Amino acid sequence: MNPNIINTLQELGLSHLEITLYLEILSKEESLVSSLAKKLSIKRDKTRYLCNKLVEKGMIVVLRRGKTFFYLANSPEKIILNLEQEKILLTKKQEKVQGVLNDLKNIMDPNIFLPIRSFHGLEGIIETYEDTLKDDNEILAFENIEKLSPELRLYLSEEYVPQRVKKRIFAKAIVPNNSRHNADSKLDKEHYRETRFLPEYLKFIELEINIYGKKVAIFSYQPQEMFSVILESPAFSNTLNTIFQFCWVNSRKVR
Repeated sequence: MNPNIINTLQELGLSHLEITLYLEILSKEESLVSSLAKKLSIKRDKTRYLCNKLVEKGMIVVLRRGKTFFYLANSPEKIILNLEQEKILLTKKQEKVQGVLNDLKNIMDPNIFLPIRSFHGLEGIIETYEDTLKDDNEILAFENIEKLSPELRLYLSEEYVPQRVKKRIFAKAIVPNNSRHNADSKLDKEHYRETRFLPEYLKFIELEINIYGKKVAIFSYQPQEMFSVILESPAFSNTLNTIFQFCWVNSRKVR
C-alpha cells in the first residue's frame, strides 16, 4: 500500500481501519457489508459502523436496493471539494469569533492570566521574538548566536532586527567571547544595541534569555528541543534584571 496515500488519509483524520476500508471500497464498483467484513476480517456491525463514518466524511455513499445496502466510493476529487467547503466554513467561524472577541475579553475576569506560555518549533520561537517587540521596553539579553539555526539566523537578520531598529527598541546583550560575536558586535550602532563580553572562561551559554518590561523570554535552539517560554511576572523579571545588571558592570565592553 502506497505510504503517501496512507499518510495523507491519516492527516485527514481517518483511522487505519477506515483507510483500509475506504481503499477497498474505492477499488470496487460497489461493496456489500458482508463482503467487506469478510475481506477485512472484522465483524459486520463494526464494518457497518466504519462505513457510516466514511459516509459522514463524504468519502463514500450508500445505496439501497430493496433490503440490501451497497457502498461505493465518491470520486477522489470530492475530498478536495470537502476541504474547500471546510475552509469556507472555518473562515466564517473565524469572522464570527473575531466579531465578539472584544466582548469575550470584557467578560473575562481581569485577575485571571496565564503567567507562563510555551511555544515549540521554529514558528513558536519566532512568535516569542515577536512578543518582545509588542511594547517599547528595552531588551536585556543573554545570548549566543553561534547556536542559531540558519533559518532562525535569517529571520533575525532580515526581519526581527530591522523591526526592532525601526521601533527604536534598544537592546543590551551579554554574550560569550567568540569570533561570531566579535564580528557581530561591529554592527552595534547600526543594530541599535550595545554588546558586552563575558570572560573567556565563561563560554557555555546554551540558552537565550530576553528580559523586557515585566516579561522574560527563554529560548532553546537545540534541534532536538527547539522551544521557547514567556514568563510574565514582575518578581521574576526584576530578579533577572538585577542579575543582568550585575553581569553587565562586570563584563567587557566592545573595543
